Amino acid sequence: TGIGVASGAGADPALEINVAHLDATVTATGSLAVNEVDGIELQAVDTADGAITLTAGGQIVATAVNSNATDNDRNDIVLTSTGAGIQVASVNAGSVNDVTLTAAGAILNRADPGGVNVAGGNLTLTSTGGDVGEAATFFRVDSNGTVNAEAYGSIYLEEVAGDFVSDYLVGRTGNIGLKVTDGSATLGRISAPGSVTFQVNGPVLFIGALSTYDLFLQLPLEGARLGMDSAEIGYRLRVFADNIDLPYVNHTGATPSLHFTLAGNDGGMADTVNLHAAGPGDIVFDELRSDFTSIHADVDQVRYEENRIGTWADLMNSRYRVVVDNRQYQVLYPAAVQLYAPEMSFYLYMYGAPLVQTNAWIVNYDGAFIVNEFGTENSVTRLTAKRLYQDNYPDQPPRRHLFYIDQDDTEDWPFLYEDSADLIRVAPDLLQREARNLIGTAEELGLLH
Repeated sequence: TGIGVASGAGADPALEINVAHLDATVTATGSLAVNEVDGIELQAVDTADGAITLTAGGQIVATAVNSNATDNDRNDIVLTSTGAGIQVASVNAGSVNDVTLTAAGAILNRADPGGVNVAGGNLTLTSTGGDVGEAATFFRVDSNGTVNAEAYGSIYLEEVAGDFVSDYLVGRTGNIGLKVTDGSATLGRISAPGSVTFQVNGPVLFIGALSTYDLFLQLPLEGARLGMDSAEIGYRLRVFADNIDLPYVNHTGATPSLHFTLAGNDGGMADTVNLHAAGPGDIVFDELRSDFTSIHADVDQVRYEENRIGTWADLMNSRYRVVVDNRQYQVLYPAAVQLYAPEMSFYLYMYGAPLVQTNAWIVNYDGAFIVNEFGTENSVTRLTAKRLYQDNYPDQPPRRHLFYIDQDDTEDWPFLYEDSADLIRVAPDLLQREARNLIGTAEELGLLH
């Protein structure tokens, strides 16, 4: 059926029709409002300066619906299917007019490859009984405002141009997938019981609150930043970004362990990682690759299966602190254990008891701790102190602390600091040499406690 009018058609009350196909054009100022009893295909529906509203009892196929001729924030497009879904090839409201799609069934992409399903200012997509988009064919939008989506099942969206902003994305029984082709993303509430997968190709991804079972976030751009206020995770969180800031991640207890993979944009070294995690089970870092790292895991047992630290890491569980410092000149920290692992992958296991297991170089550790199942682990600092005292002061008992002076870049000789000190410097070549020459029995090393 074709309808051509010079002014608004059926705006108040709506035009009642029962047709399979609709071509409608409003050539002058005025809106178009239509009620369809059953399903309908909108083959070519457009207005010169007016809104478009259509409600159908069956499926809507939106082949070409346009209100973009006058872009004035008044010419919105609203399509509602009360009994089925909406299949969209092209709905174009311009850059500031809004689009609202509401369906009892799925809202799906039926555009040609590379086409845009919906363009407009603020976009609202709601499926009360199905999905928005498909895993194999994302629903593609070009938004200039806020995009909100809620589905009974899953949501798969792609922003094709510019930044993506959303107050909420909610997949009640399924998954959420989001691609942002060439912009940043600012998201409010994200919720899906299955998985959440985001690929954001811009410099920033920020998330307010997120809840899911399995989370995957990728920011391929060099130097990009991820920020998230809070996350509730059932099983696993994987992030590939150069700067990662996760101030609160809570394990929901859906699985015995909460798993992390944290690495840079290309899977290599991240520039920075900041994380605070908690939950009822233990925490496992399947992979951690970062230059500067601060992690507070508020649980007893934390397992770092494969670590690669560039410069420095501060790693805490609920009981104690482990520091990794790979800088040229070591600074001894008030930590339970200090490690040295330059240009190497290593593991680290932390427990509720004063026990640590690792294959990294052990620079120093608290006397109350057991490292690698031995009460007197071969600590490089302690051996160095012992050997230097034996060489220079054979008649005096060994003291615990070693200090290295390099304040004016002229003094290169390590010496012993008599009193306790929180900050103690050790030359890395000395550390490596002493590590290679570890000698003495556990009983002898115990004299350094």
